[in-house]
Amino acid sequence: MLPSTLSVPENIRALFTAYRTCELTTFTKTGMLSVVPVVAIWDDEAETIVFATAVAYPQKAFNIRRNPHLSLLFSDPVGANLEHESPVLVQGIGKITEDLEAKRLTKLGPKFAQKIPDQNYHLSPIMKRLMDWYYVRLMIDVTPEYIFNWKTGDYHQTPDVIGEKRTSRLQEKTQTQSAPMWKSDWAGIIAKYPTAVVSCAFGTDFPYSYRSSIQLDSTRKICLLEPLADGFPAAQKHTQYSATLLFHAFSASMKMEAMSQFQLQGYITITEDAVEFTPIGFIPGLGSRHFDKPQGFEQFTAFPAMVSSGKRKTKEYLQKRTFQSKGSEHDA
Repeated sequence: MLPSTLSVPENIRALFTAYRTCELTTFTKTGMLSVVPVVAIWDDEAETIVFATAVAYPQKAFNIRRNPHLSLLFSDPVGANLEHESPVLVQGIGKITEDLEAKRLTKLGPKFAQKIPDQNYHLSPIMKRLMDWYYVRLMIDVTPEYIFNWKTGDYHQTPDVIGEKRTSRLQEKTQTQSAPMWKSDWAGIIAKYPTAVVSCAFGTDFPYSYRSSIQLDSTRKICLLEPLADGFPAAQKHTQYSATLLFHAFSASMKMEAMSQFQLQGYITITEDAVEFTPIGFIPGLGSRHFDKPQGFEQFTAFPAMVSSGKRKTKEYLQKRTFQSKGSEHDA
């Protein structure tokens, strides 16, 4: 991986370290956006941002292989111990390498461990045996191309930008094939999240992401988002752009049982008065228990089922080396 041509300031690198998680946005096979939380670190030697994914869960890697243009938003202050919020958006190029023997993961382990202090099940001999498949990894290096920093934490303000100025390539109107969807119980669920991550394809090669509070308009079956900074990014009014909302939460301990997430896929339309999001799809996330919480025997068997599935998928990957087979594509 070539080092970044950008000179990443020390204060920005410090923010990469401070934020426990960041929100990764990639393009799916259909051209929609996938937004998931990941734990990422800055690698001083490679001069890249690094995160990993188990080969049992390779979807984000398949998305990046298909289109390496991605974004990482460092924005959730939980556990960051910051004096004030100072979110950072990185737009960059991703490259995937295999780390099947966990050599690089072991080398970078102390940095990752600082962000997930209570996920120490790998220290237990029993859990280490059960979860050995989880450490067969694909490593993703992100070379920053553009960096945006909202120093005051206010997304309504124009951020400081690091990177050469570029010409925006505005997209044509999205031809949405799916009909809008709406669930009556969304109001109670979304109310549990103060904000959501909004990722949108506003016409450049890279996704653009920020945080916004969400208001529901049940009559029109849309979500109302906070306005963007004036003229930033460049976007045409009354034009539909592919977009995804990520709702996720975690505790400072980063324990799995305290995590929850789900995505709403759809499109954004900017009007004179508002930023409107029309949902067309719902994607539950790992650890999400909002809609179908396991009960009784199902709850008791959830962990063994996850271990069994992870071991099976890892074995299949190692047998087929799916990621290196260009004929294999996963639907997003």
